[in-house]
Amino acid sequence: MKIVIVVLFSFFSVFGQSDFGNSIEYKITPVKKSDRTDLSISVKLKPNASEPLTVKLLTGCYGTPNLYKYITLFEGEEGTSVAKSEREIERAVTPNENGEISIKYVISFDPGKMENSAFAPKIHQDYFSVAGCQWLLHFGDDGEKRDVSIEIVDAPEDWNLHSSLGKNAKKIKLRASYRDILASRLGGGGDFHTFYVKNRPVSVFVKGNFDIPKTEIFSAVEKIVRLQRDWFGDYDQPFYQVVINERKSVIAGTAIKNQFVCFVRPDVDKNSLNKILAHEMFHNWLPIKMRIIRPEGDRQVRHEWFFEGFTEYFAKKVLFDAGLLSPEEFARLINSDIHSLADNPYKRIAYQDLLELAKARKFTSTHKKLSYFRGVVIALKWETALRRTGKNLSQFTRDLFKLASKKNGEITEEEFLSFAMDRGVDAKADFEKYILEGKPIRLEPNDLGAGFTSVERSVPSFDPGFSLRESRLTKKISGVEKNSIAFNAGLRNGMEFVSARNAGRFSNSWNAEKPLTVVVRENGAEKKLEYFPRGKPIRILQFQPKK
Repeated sequence: MKIVIVVLFSFFSVFGQSDFGNSIEYKITPVKKSDRTDLSISVKLKPNASEPLTVKLLTGCYGTPNLYKYITLFEGEEGTSVAKSEREIERAVTPNENGEISIKYVISFDPGKMENSAFAPKIHQDYFSVAGCQWLLHFGDDGEKRDVSIEIVDAPEDWNLHSSLGKNAKKIKLRASYRDILASRLGGGGDFHTFYVKNRPVSVFVKGNFDIPKTEIFSAVEKIVRLQRDWFGDYDQPFYQVVINERKSVIAGTAIKNQFVCFVRPDVDKNSLNKILAHEMFHNWLPIKMRIIRPEGDRQVRHEWFFEGFTEYFAKKVLFDAGLLSPEEFARLINSDIHSLADNPYKRIAYQDLLELAKARKFTSTHKKLSYFRGVVIALKWETALRRTGKNLSQFTRDLFKLASKKNGEITEEEFLSFAMDRGVDAKADFEKYILEGKPIRLEPNDLGAGFTSVERSVPSFDPGFSLRESRLTKKISGVEKNSIAFNAGLRNGMEFVSARNAGRFSNSWNAEKPLTVVVRENGAEKKLEYFPRGKPIRILQFQPKK
């Protein structure tokens, strides 16, 4: 099944430097059909130039490749001429005799293929949700600000619309560049619920056939939103939206201004859903409202141990303190992070080496997740350090938020380290040892607090028993060692590789309690092999509630 999106753009010129003028108007009309939703818009453009102008098609920004190839129609109307360019991703557009341009293009996203990418457009016959970069064309300089109007008209009466750019998704007006709105989202359809926090609306949009009843999803979102706003004592956000989409095999989310969107498996359990909701919505404060300014020319990974790692810790801690996680589940989730850090093959990599990998385009999700796990373990150590002075990391973070609020949401690295030192935490030493130098982070038996005890245990490392990455690239199984777990399960070098499930050790959807599934093809027939990829044991500290 496919969904077709027809988009027409109107641009009304005003005097300015841009060839395309200083204002852009988008009018999108969703039209429901038996197997798809068309979005049809009629528009006009009057640029500041009469010669042919180059328009760049969809480029995307969330890892879904070749989005422009889903454009099935791109044509001029009312005398506008459109011609192909040397580059497949561009078109040459010439105004009509009145100096106006009318453009119509049709995007037909294949819903099945969209399931292969975590943050791809979510498409259904009675629903759509897309990021700005997944439907916007490029007109001139992506960084140039213009007066932008985005209007959704004549939508089906039973649809609820959402847009991260404004409270009223039907019509948005703002001054922005393409870069400003490429991560924004808009859509319509699905189940809908609105509640208010201090008279500020929070709207929840859900599309999918989840095992968890919709009413329980709505209830969970409301509890977590209220909990976090009370936790920070911050109720300033004029509106907020939570968009929850079904995606077959992932658990992923992203926080953007005014909105959180996530893609989760239909069988997601309550604790997993609550955790990703709590994690991504905590980003409304960390780092959106308290960002550490990194040195000029440095990369985001420098502070991700704090932005992502502490957010990951507080996603669990705030839920636990509110009684939404049991002591057993809280300990299990913390233990999982400790295990993941110990199992990460780059756990002792230095920061400079990470930068070199990034420059060489060899920085993978395994490297990125390292910051999450390091941050959680550092958070545990800081809790212990603060506990000795009668304080805690929760109050530390709220005080940091108050400081950042006085500085337009930004503090320097030096200010952050000094702030921590004033409260009894030698953050500078920890940052240098654990992040810059990559030294191991050693936990103490009481780091999870008075209600927990600890024991050293042996846990298995992750070992698929064959070269998973190379096999995916070459489509041939390789690296199988004789008498390994993979070998004993029936995997052999030279088999045709088809797919692997539950193979992403550091992805949100990986489940240690489920086997690795490898699908191969032999003599034209597919064969499914399942086994637990448990390698050499690792000795680590694990926590449990006191009895």
